[in-house]
Amino acid sequence: MRAVVPLLHSGPGPQSADALAAMPNWRDGPPNEIWPRYFAKYRPDPRSVQTLMLRLHSAGQHEHVISAIQSALINGQSQPWMYEVLALSMEIAGRPRDDIERVVNG
Repeated sequence: MRAVVPLLHSGPGPQSADALAAMPNWRDGPPNEIWPRYFAKYRPDPRSVQTLMLRLHSAGQHEHVISAIQSALINGQSQPWMYEVLALSMEIAGRPRDDIERVVNG
């Protein structure tokens, strides 16, 4: 079995192990409270964020996916896949077409 080593990020806020340990459970509150607070304080490694989004999506928690990605982007933690997943999640959640097009067209 291969060990997973988290990737470190530069920038403000606790990194890697601290960020992973502090990762909130989506059941702990509304998305607009959980994710802005988390991404403002922590900089999780990209793989942890990808895994989180996959778990939230699989659980049908599209509002959490939307809020988490938006919060990561606002806090300078973008990843190339985020805009596509954000647009898809917004479409699934029934967000207005204009909002989705703004995400896609940047």
